[in-house]
Amino acid sequence: MPSVETIKSVVWRWLPGLPWIVLVVYIVAKITTGKNAKTREASSARAVVIAFQVIAFALLFGSTVGILPPSRRFIPDTATVKVIGTSLACAGIAVVLWSRRHLGRFWSARITLKVDHQLIRSGPYARVRHPLYSGMLVAVTGTVLATGEWRGVVSLLILLAMWIHKMRREEALLTKEFGGLYQNYRKQTGLLFPRVR
Repeated sequence: MPSVETIKSVVWRWLPGLPWIVLVVYIVAKITTGKNAKTREASSARAVVIAFQVIAFALLFGSTVGILPPSRRFIPDTATVKVIGTSLACAGIAVVLWSRRHLGRFWSARITLKVDHQLIRSGPYARVRHPLYSGMLVAVTGTVLATGEWRGVVSLLILLAMWIHKMRREEALLTKEFGGLYQNYRKQTGLLFPRVR
């Protein structure tokens, strides 16, 4: 039977990953609840996104799950740093789940327009156009802080570049679909964070 110290060590090492486990369980539970797609990005484009995500999350969690050796740290491994980082990750995942709930049947991991697609303006979408990416940005930033490795910073930069690319494509698709309605929505909301009025 493992000692109490061994159990504490394992829990402490895995602490930054716990919010992500919650997110994965939620997404898997909701994966089949969407509407049929009217337009979606090509499978090749989706494959590139998945490849970048796999690389980024392998860099982020590589030493936690044991697939990569620990890398140099940019911040000391203290309880305060780990708790602050994990709290940020939890807050970011909470925003992702809140956003996902408001998208409901119109959510998709791909850049997609659903049949009878609607412009969602409730919940976080009342102030921000891409709160899912906002939440992911906060969650990854918190996880990078909690793990404290330079490799995590590289992961964050990869994901940020990917999200910017996806946001541009989504904005173009939604502008084409909703025209002036989406243009007005853009004027009233922030891209990732609420506008300062």
